[in-house]
Amino acid sequence: MPRYYYFFAYLLWLVMALSIHDAQAARKDTTPAPFFFTDQTDVALDTVVTSNTITVSGINASTAISVSGGLYSRNGGAFTSASGSVTSITAIPCAYSRRLLPPTARPRTPC
Repeated sequence: MPRYYYFFAYLLWLVMALSIHDAQAARKDTTPAPFFFTDQTDVALDTVVTSNTITVSGINASTAISVSGGLYSRNGGAFTSASGSVTSITAIPCAYSRRLLPPTARPRTPC
C-alpha cells in the first residue's frame, strides 16, 4: 500500500476520535429531572419543618444547589444554607421555619 494511505487512515482516525471526545464533553446535563416537595398542613408557627427527601436525577455532571429561606442537607449530612453542588443520586431534604411575620415585624403586646 502507498505510504499516504496510512497517513490518511491515521488522520481520519484522529478526526473521529476528537469528534467523539467533543461530543461526549458537550453532553454535560446539569438540569435535574423534575422533583416535588410534599405539602405539609396544620404546621404551627415558628416550627422547624423538614420536607420529604428528594433524589436528584437526570444530571450527569456536578450541579449547583442553593435554597432560599431555608436549609438543605446532602445525603444525611448537616443542614446548611450555603450554596453547594450535587451529583446524581444525591438525597436532599429541606428544612424551614414556618413564620407568619419576621420577629421584628410582629406586633408588640400593648401596655
